[in-house]
Amino acid sequence: MAIDKKTKALFRLMKLFLDKKEISSYDNDILSEFGCSSKTLERYLKDLESLYSHIITIKKSRKKVWKLIRVSEYSVKSLFKIVKILLKSLGMAQELDPENTQRDRKVVLFQGEIKG
Repeated sequence: MAIDKKTKALFRLMKLFLDKKEISSYDNDILSEFGCSSKTLERYLKDLESLYSHIITIKKSRKKVWKLIRVSEYSVKSLFKIVKILLKSLGMAQELDPENTQRDRKVVLFQGEIKG
């Protein structure tokens, strides 16, 4: 019986993640719907986080919030990290050889403006 309740709660939480950007274990609407304590809801959210890599925990003051990272958000963050590394590398290369790298830097920046 308890396993059935937990399974239903986990599936309901997955549906809620599609509607809400963030879910807190202190969300009164969810607590009343599930009829459980905030600690139980936190355990459910931790279970989902361990099962799916796109659900992450974010600390907001003393409370934890769980967020579903959509693939597009994850890809954009990765892309920004790569661009940051490339620009840093170009800056370091320019310090070594300013004449040759200035032309290369303009090409990379120009291509970035076209794409994004």
